[in-house]
Amino acid sequence: MTILRRQIYISIVIGLTAGLSAYYFDPFHAPGDLFQALRPARDFIENRPPLWWTMDPGYVPSPLTITPLGLPWVFMEEQAAGAIFFGVSSALLAWVLRKRAYLLPLFASYAFVQNLGARQYAPLLMALALTGLPAVGVIIKPHIALPLFLMYRSHPVGVTIAVVVTLWTLIVFPGWPITWLSQLGTYTGTFPVLHPLGLIAFGLAVVTRQPLLALYCLVPLRRMYDALPLFMAARDIRSVVALTIFSWPVMLLPLPEQLPAFCLSAVALGWLFGRRAQAEPDPASVGAPLDVALKWLKRLRRAPAR
Repeated sequence: MTILRRQIYISIVIGLTAGLSAYYFDPFHAPGDLFQALRPARDFIENRPPLWWTMDPGYVPSPLTITPLGLPWVFMEEQAAGAIFFGVSSALLAWVLRKRAYLLPLFASYAFVQNLGARQYAPLLMALALTGLPAVGVIIKPHIALPLFLMYRSHPVGVTIAVVVTLWTLIVFPGWPITWLSQLGTYTGTFPVLHPLGLIAFGLAVVTRQPLLALYCLVPLRRMYDALPLFMAARDIRSVVALTIFSWPVMLLPLPEQLPAFCLSAVALGWLFGRRAQAEPDPASVGAPLDVALKWLKRLRRAPAR
């Protein structure tokens, strides 16, 4: 079996396993978080005002720019749509990780299983970031994709797609950002940095030069499924395996402690096992907004005072 064929098989197996598990082990027979894209897609097709519906307490709609993601699934049975979407997202992530095979253990983590249970977008956002399209992720789930956008280089195609979709939604429904922003008050996510463990994690991430982990301490996260992209900061299989194992006992902690504790463990394990690897820049991060900003600050520091 050639290496390419093996990589294709691994991606297909992971995608099928994720998709079938999402379908057959769903007690609610629902599309999971894909409904965030299905509802505005149906609103667009039926020419209804966007964001008219009320979310359950603690949830807020995704921005209207998520609408195109729902269009391919809008005529399917919802449970099947959610399962197929998650299976495709997982297969795509597995394929993208073929050059970062040390990250594959993340598919056994509690964070991934939570993504599976809720058919979340984190696997898709990670795949987009590693294929030069992190800007597209920002218009799908901004608070989770923003650190990836800052950390990974964007291809002009991805930026163009994000701009065109945003302009299209503003032309079709000019007032949607105001409506969407007014609904953010019910969001129950927390900023890890506001918790003592999260604050320690942020400080250690800055000191040990793990910018992706530092960024995720600063954005609002709701459940462990939002923390799956933290695995992308790992540069060594030992830290990935250790973080995968540690993610399971984390679920035994009280809910407010889970994300800060996981952030702290990611920072500690990344520093402990990846010190040598982190000395070398990630090729996908060269030219990213954060990389450009840090290089500019370095040049500013070295510039002679007049």
